[in-house]
Amino acid sequence: MSGGALTWAGRRRGHVMACLRLAVLAGVCVRPASAQTGAVQVVLQEPWRAVFAGQEVTVHALIASDATRALRTRWRLSAEGRTLQRGDVASDLAPGASVAVPIALRMPDLNAGVSRDVVLEIQVAGDGGGGAPGAAAFRESFHVFSEDPFANRTEWLRGLKLAVFDPEHRTAEVLAAAGVPFDRLPSVDALAGLEDVTLLIGEGVSFDACRGLWEQVTARAAAGGRVLVLAPGGGTVPVPGAAGCPLVSPSAMAWRRADIISDLDKRLDAIGWPPTGVLPAQSFVLQAERGAVTFAVQQGASAWTWLDLRYVPAGRLVVCGFPVMTSWEHGPTPRYLLVHLLEYVQEHDRTQQGDLDEASHDR
Repeated sequence: MSGGALTWAGRRRGHVMACLRLAVLAGVCVRPASAQTGAVQVVLQEPWRAVFAGQEVTVHALIASDATRALRTRWRLSAEGRTLQRGDVASDLAPGASVAVPIALRMPDLNAGVSRDVVLEIQVAGDGGGGAPGAAAFRESFHVFSEDPFANRTEWLRGLKLAVFDPEHRTAEVLAAAGVPFDRLPSVDALAGLEDVTLLIGEGVSFDACRGLWEQVTARAAAGGRVLVLAPGGGTVPVPGAAGCPLVSPSAMAWRRADIISDLDKRLDAIGWPPTGVLPAQSFVLQAERGAVTFAVQQGASAWTWLDLRYVPAGRLVVCGFPVMTSWEHGPTPRYLLVHLLEYVQEHDRTQQGDLDEASHDR
């Protein structure tokens, strides 16, 4: 094969491997019971697994087969071996096609501040009964959270001493409705000289429109402050520590993608969020511009979605591309991710510098 050419067989193998990788990333278990013609495969169509307690949610078992058949889908939702719900759905399947079988679930009620796992088991077989050729099985856990991510954490919230700059009005109102105490900052100039606070920059702020904002947040972190920037709306800014950049150099820097969500809490969704199943994000694209290294904010999760800057002795600046505030009503992940973000910027020694350096160079 000449350089640059790719045969159809190579493309087909690549497509199959890509599908397998996606299935593994989504936590999908596909287990056909038979390799013979007519085998059935089943996966869960939705990529998210974090849900609210007491929530009524419909998921879909996506079933495929290469033969025409009448199917019987039996499912069971359980917690610690105790059945919470069960159901039985009949459907018809054409050869080479797929059918999405809806499964209406009601998650268990929980007390505030409590979470638990439940298990969904799906059995699919020909309508003649289980064990017939082409039967398939699926088993997946859902992570159930109470709605208030700050339950029983009132003193911790007060101790954060949150100072919020929110010119786009996407963050402060959500925090207030959630009972989070904070002081609101009226302008970029108000950031100067802040001490002993956790500085939170609200979602949607453009670094270009808010001139001086990037310089202020990096200065606060370099002076030992704790700074969290949520899903900026746009702009291009210099990378601290790069050649020719006048900003204070951090002692460590890490660029990450959506895997940071799982690192913070493996129960949270890092592939897609409801209702669309897509992971919303702002990305940070590194680029060289007139001899300087900068990063530009763009929509979508195609590039880096997380920047972590650490300063000696105790400063930390995190720029998070995931819009947790505008996605607040779309499941537990945005809410509990914000809790982990606020914890993360407090824990200056959470990651050793060598680990940060390795993350920065290996990705």
